[in-house]
Amino acid sequence: ERGTPVSHPTDQLAQNYTAAFVGYLSQRGEATLRAAYELGRAALADGISLLDLVRCHHAVFGRLLSATRNLRDSDRQSVVYAAAAWVVVMPRCVNRVCRSMRRVS
Repeated sequence: ERGTPVSHPTDQLAQNYTAAFVGYLSQRGEATLRAAYELGRAALADGISLLDLVRCHHAVFGRLLSATRNLRDSDRQSVVYAAAAWVVVMPRCVNRVCRSMRRVS
């Protein structure tokens, strides 16, 4: 909900993650998939770890999967595949930062 104070960067991540992931489920494509990359980049800038990113994904995905109980199996499977595509993109920025750091050292 807008206007709700956010007490920790992971709280903000969870809010942004949910909105972006639902957007991706509604309209899958490069533009909405790019949001995963940007979330990962912003999380790094806020000092959020890759483990926290994965925890956030798991929590959001679990809530959404529970909400799809009434969907056909094929539609639920589509959500699972979308979640896999999404979670693979987000850590790419972490990978890039790590490679850059190795080159500098």
